[in-house]
Amino acid sequence: MSLFSKSSESKQRVPDASDCLAAVTKFGETKVGAHAFYQKYRPSVDTMLDFVKTVSAKDRKLGWILASTGTSVEQLAQALRKRLSEIELVDESEEDIRSGAQRFQPEMVRMLEDTSRPKYLDECRWVVEAVSAA
Repeated sequence: MSLFSKSSESKQRVPDASDCLAAVTKFGETKVGAHAFYQKYRPSVDTMLDFVKTVSAKDRKLGWILASTGTSVEQLAQALRKRLSEIELVDESEEDIRSGAQRFQPEMVRMLEDTSRPKYLDECRWVVEAVSAA
C-alpha cells in the first residue's frame, strides 16, 4: 500500500455521525473561544449549540464529551464514536445527527470562508466538504 493512496483514502472518507457532531461542536466553541467571530455568526452558532444540547441530553457521559473544549475534532469524534456505540444510539438518532450537520453545512461553509475565523475551525473542513459532496 502506498503512502499516497492512504492519504487520499482518508481525505475521501465519508464522515459518520460522530465526525459530524464533533465538527458542529467545534463551531459551537466559537462562543467562548472567539467572541468577535461568534458575534458575526451568533444565530447560526446558537442554533448549532442548541442542536448539541439536544444530543447531549440523551446521555450524561455524552454530554460530558460534548462539553469538553480544546479537543481536536478527531479526538472528539473518537470519544463520541465509542460512547455512541456503548449507549447503542438507534439508527434514527445517528441519521438525525447527520441531517443536522447537513442542515448547518451552508453556514459552516460560509464561516470557513471567513478569513477572520479561528484557525481551529480548519480541522472541520474535511467534514463540511464531505457533507456537501454527499
